[in-house]
Amino acid sequence: MGNIGVLPEHIVNKIAAGEVIERPSSVVKELVENSLDANSSMISISIKHGGKSLIKVVDNGTGMDKEDALLCLKSHATSKIKNSDDIFTINSLGFRGEALSSIAAVSRVALLTRNSSQQAGTEIEATGGKIKSVKEKGTPVGTSTEISDLFFNTPARKKFLKSERAENASIAEVITTTSLAHTHVAFKLYKDDRLIFDYPTCPHLKERLLSTHYHEWVKYLLPLDIKSDGLTLRGYFAKAELSRINRSAQLFFINKRPVKSLPLSYALQRAYQGLIPQRHFPVAIIFLELDPTVVDVNIHPTKREVRLQNEKTICEKIVRHVREVLYKCDHSPSIFHTYSLGKGKNYYQKSVSEPFDFKEIQEKVKGRDVYPETAKGTATSHQMAKEPEEAMWFVDTEKKLKVITPLGQIRESYILAETEEGFIIIDQHAAHERIIFEEILTSLERGTAASQALLLPATIQLSFKEAQILEEHLDLLIAVGFSITNLGNNTFSVDATPTLMGNVEAKDLLLDFLHGILEGKGKVPLNDRKENVAKTLACKSRAIKANEKMSPEEIEYLINSLEKTKQPFTCPHGRPTFIKLTISDLEKHFKRK
Repeated sequence: MGNIGVLPEHIVNKIAAGEVIERPSSVVKELVENSLDANSSMISISIKHGGKSLIKVVDNGTGMDKEDALLCLKSHATSKIKNSDDIFTINSLGFRGEALSSIAAVSRVALLTRNSSQQAGTEIEATGGKIKSVKEKGTPVGTSTEISDLFFNTPARKKFLKSERAENASIAEVITTTSLAHTHVAFKLYKDDRLIFDYPTCPHLKERLLSTHYHEWVKYLLPLDIKSDGLTLRGYFAKAELSRINRSAQLFFINKRPVKSLPLSYALQRAYQGLIPQRHFPVAIIFLELDPTVVDVNIHPTKREVRLQNEKTICEKIVRHVREVLYKCDHSPSIFHTYSLGKGKNYYQKSVSEPFDFKEIQEKVKGRDVYPETAKGTATSHQMAKEPEEAMWFVDTEKKLKVITPLGQIRESYILAETEEGFIIIDQHAAHERIIFEEILTSLERGTAASQALLLPATIQLSFKEAQILEEHLDLLIAVGFSITNLGNNTFSVDATPTLMGNVEAKDLLLDFLHGILEGKGKVPLNDRKENVAKTLACKSRAIKANEKMSPEEIEYLINSLEKTKQPFTCPHGRPTFIKLTISDLEKHFKRK
C-alpha cells in the first residue's frame, strides 16, 4: 500500500482555517469584507472576551436567499468568480470562497439573512462546519453572522491566542483601518455590550480621521492627489515633524483593500530621506486605484500582501510628488512645541512663523576655511554625463532665516543667533554637514569636483558583492573627486580622494559607503545613489564638530552658507540643524500672555 492518502474534508477545512483564520480579528475582517461586498451602508460588530467567545457582525446589505445561505458555508463557494478569467479582474474584497467555511470549521455559527425578494429570512446553525438546523425566521433585509466558541475544536490554535486586551485592540484596529477606505459606511463596535466607537458616514477621509484615534494626525497631513496613465494616487502624508519608530503609521490601500507593501513603504521612506532621523518612518495614508488586471491580490491567503505589475512607476510617482511637496514646507522646530507619538519619543511639531532671510556677509571671511570652495593639493576635474530625465530631487524653498545678529557659541557646540522673531539655536555640526552635503550634490550635478592625489595609493580587496556595488557607483565616486582603478579579482586602487575629505582614510571611507549600501534595499535610482554618496562623504568630511571653538567670522560664514542651501532645516541624516524660539513663545513661557 502507498504512503499517500487523501485527507478527509473536515481536516482540509481545518487546514484552510489555519491559513485564513489566524485570530479573532481575522474573523472580523472576513465578515466585515463580506458585508461591504454586499453593499451595506451600516455595519455593527459585537465582541465578547476579545472575540474568543463571541463575534457578531450585523449589516443592512443585500442579504441572501435560502439557497445561497446554505452554499455560503461550503468550501470554495463564491458569487465573485464564474470562470478562470474572473480571478484576474477582481474588484471585490472577498472572493476566495473559503473564508466563511473556514470560520465555520473551527467555531459555532448562527447565520440569519434575508434579501429583498424574500418574505422571511433564513436562519442556519452550524457547529464545526456541520449544519445542525435550517429554518425560516423574520429579520430585516441584510445579514447577521454570529461566531461563538472560536477554535473550540482546535485547542492548539486557541492556546496561542493573545490576551483579551490584545485581541480587542487587534479587532478595533481592523475595523478602524477598514473604515478609512469606506467613509460612506457607518461602523459601530460593541465590546461586552458596551459601545466602544461609532463612526458615522461622512463625505471625506479627513472627517473619518477626526472621528478615529488618528485625529491627532490631521493637522500635520498634506494632500496626495495624482492621476495619470490609468493610475490614481490619493490620500495624505504627514509633514516631516511627525514620524514613528516603526511602519505602523503607514496605511496603504489598493482598490480600497488594506495591504502591506514594502516597495511602497520604501518609496515613501526615500521621499523623506534627509528630513526625518534615521530609523524613523513617515506617517501616511495612501490609496491606489488602478486596473485590477495589473494587481495580483491572491499571493497571500488573507489577501494582505499584493503584487503590482507597474510597481516601479508607482513608487517613482510617490517619491517625486511627496518630495516636491515636502521640500516646500518649513521644517524648523520650535523649542516649546513638541509632539509625542510613540513610546518615549518626542517628535517636532511645526510652529507657524514668517519666512526667514539671512543677512549677507559684506567682507571676505578670514581664518579657517569652513566651507572650502577650493582646496589645497592637486586639483583635477572629472566629467560625468548627466541623465537628462533625472533632475535634482530637492525643490528650492522660499523659507529664509532672518538673522539679525549672531550672538556666539554655547559650549562650543551650538550657535545662538537673534532673529526678527526671537532667536535660533544652530547645531554647528549638523548645519555644516548640510552645507557640505549640498555642495557635493551640486558637484555631482555639474560633473566637476576637486580632488587630491594620494602619496601612496590605497589598495582595497572586496567581496564579489562589494565589488559589484562599487562598480555600479564608480561614475558617481569619480565625479565627486575619487580616482579609482579596477585591478581585477575584486581589487581596486584608490589614487585620489575628494579634497574636502581632508585626511580621512580612503579605504575606511569606501568600505563605510559600500556597507551602507548593502544595508539598504537593493538597487536604487540614480538620484538616490547620488544622495548616498553625498551623505557618506558629508559625514566623513572635515565638518565642524561639537566642542570645537569658532571665531565670529566663521560663525557668520556658517550661518550665511546654511541660508544658501536648498533645504536648511535638517542635516543629511534628518536631524534638525536648528531650533527656534519666538518672542511669542518667550512671553507665553514667562506668563506675559
